[in-house]
Amino acid sequence: MYFKDLDSFLKLNTPQEIWHLHNPNKKSERYNNMDYEFHNNDKIYIFDFSEDLINDFVVIKETRYTELYKHRHKYVELNYVYSGKCKYFVNDKELILEKGDFAIFEQNVIHSAEPKGKNDIVINIAIKEKIYQSLFINYGEIPNNLFLSFLFDSMNRTCKRNQFLIIKKCNPYIEMIIQTIIHIYFSDREINFELISKEYFKILFLHLTNQIYDQNLSRFEQKEDDIILNVLQRVQEEFNTITLHKLATEHGYNYNYLSNLIVKKLGKSFSEIKLNRQLEVSEDYLLNSNIPVYKISEICVFNNLNYFYKKFKEKNHCTPKEWKKNNM
Repeated sequence: MYFKDLDSFLKLNTPQEIWHLHNPNKKSERYNNMDYEFHNNDKIYIFDFSEDLINDFVVIKETRYTELYKHRHKYVELNYVYSGKCKYFVNDKELILEKGDFAIFEQNVIHSAEPKGKNDIVINIAIKEKIYQSLFINYGEIPNNLFLSFLFDSMNRTCKRNQFLIIKKCNPYIEMIIQTIIHIYFSDREINFELISKEYFKILFLHLTNQIYDQNLSRFEQKEDDIILNVLQRVQEEFNTITLHKLATEHGYNYNYLSNLIVKKLGKSFSEIKLNRQLEVSEDYLLNSNIPVYKISEICVFNNLNYFYKKFKEKNHCTPKEWKKNNM
């Protein structure tokens, strides 16, 4: 297949797509043989491309004309919108991707999608870790870069995360590299197919690393500022339940990256910001109620009374009772 034929090739209806055109609103029989699990009473299918990953990656055109039911993958998945657009639901939140957009899902991200039309072509690339492990050979610690941190964490088998990245409007170089990988995959395999493919993946990942700091820098920094404002608001309103893990998951951010971002933008860690809010609320209770100190400590979610006294005194240089007396 020549490169100029790629567009025509991707627009051709696959056998599955033809079946769905003749059987609208019906679920494919492939789901009958698929493993699944339950999450919040929802049936979550597990997409496993192990048999196809003989070269450590597989390229699949996402089936059009049908709903993509809630599922997760056993491998990191790269989704590239070749043309048109698509509407995903990621962790039950709506996400619209358009031509040139790029989404990367970790293994445990639950997502689904609405049916795609004729011109809505999305390419899925499932990859094994060894494809990107070599990127970290020169790093002695977790790299402070959103994309690299994401890949680094995806290799951590001791902790199940639920992270995804969205890169809007990939630069032309990234699109060219992705389309080259697609073309190589669906063309007649050359003798050194695997080696060539892996080299293209290295180039792709390096460009994705730089994309965040390239043409979309101002937009990305604005997004960062919006997220920091959301962090502050959530701590203000939900100090007793909010966690950094929860915030990172909701925003699709790597846990360590978000933690470092908060320190970079605010000069304080998430724990320090949350602790300060807990103490503020405790001061409010001391001034405006007759609730005993031990009870205020519990309301403000301190581990124990001694810890509350210690942190309160570090901030105010006196005990809660002394502070109340001095401020009445």
